[in-house]
Amino acid sequence: MSFFKRFKSNFLDIVEKEFPEDYVDDGQEYHIIPEPYDFTYSSVKGDFRLARLSSGFCASWKEFMISRDWDGNVLYTIEGYGRSVAVSPDKTKIVASNDHKNIAIFDAKTGERITEAVTTAYISDLVWTKNDFIIGTNSDEIFVMNTALDRVKTIKQLDGNDFDYISGICLHRENENYIAVLEANGKRVSILNFQTEEVVKTKELRSSGELFYSEENQKYWIPFEHKNFILTLDEDLEEIKRLYYEGKSGVKHSGQDEDDYSCTAWTTLPVLSPNGRRFLVNDRSGLLHLISAHMDDECYRIFNRNLIDYAYAMIWQDDDHFVALLDNYKVVKVNIRGLEPIFTKRDQP
Repeated sequence: MSFFKRFKSNFLDIVEKEFPEDYVDDGQEYHIIPEPYDFTYSSVKGDFRLARLSSGFCASWKEFMISRDWDGNVLYTIEGYGRSVAVSPDKTKIVASNDHKNIAIFDAKTGERITEAVTTAYISDLVWTKNDFIIGTNSDEIFVMNTALDRVKTIKQLDGNDFDYISGICLHRENENYIAVLEANGKRVSILNFQTEEVVKTKELRSSGELFYSEENQKYWIPFEHKNFILTLDEDLEEIKRLYYEGKSGVKHSGQDEDDYSCTAWTTLPVLSPNGRRFLVNDRSGLLHLISAHMDDECYRIFNRNLIDYAYAMIWQDDDHFVALLDNYKVVKVNIRGLEPIFTKRDQP
């Protein structure tokens, strides 16, 4: 982003119309609930996600998927898939994996299955490149497939070393053969040419969560959820900023002993607004924050738990509206300044 654009964005942040102050923090490290409660289970990976379609969004609940338009009307349901999901660049198709080592392509408008294949791995991440390759990972290897779901190659190493827990893969705007690969245990993020297997660039990172990317804003970001900040990087993996927020560490119940450190913790999955000015970020208690993507320690709003509680994943419709997946398969749409949901739905498993 140029200096002028960054200055303009910061100026707009300063003169921003006021947001509701409808949340009062109790000053506690954890969110305390009265008694034990079984939340909808999501693994450390963060199993529930949202993907943008041409006419709405697709919610993946690991074992099933439901697509809706932006008014909340159901378009179709896909059973048995949703472990990982990616949408084709033209948004006409969806590729998804499941817990039975299957992968399939669906029509994004109707949900009709186009093709299906059996793999040898549990695929936990997927991307669909502009030159029509589907790339997946099981955290240890990278699989390159064509749109018939034939495996073209398997990449097992980076610069002669085995991958050390791949926690995220993303596309790259500069070259359609480039992908960004984050290794959480390997403590590095790399730009990889998946055709030649050449490592274009690598940056060392001590500890991190997952990797996200906005082609529109030419920016990567990585949540460091235990330290409550988001690291933003440019497409050359150079650091842009560290954006801090005051997040809680998880959810406990009032009957727990003081020396009982167990808790229910959400996976932090921040999403950048289309104009690149704001992040929605869910902390480890599922509390949702709206923070600046440019200014240090600038939090516009923490959403009251009566409006947004236990947020698993979010997606922006535009710069003022978003949809969130909540506990018990709830789906809500909210205006960033709203005090009531625009709609509340429930995706039936």
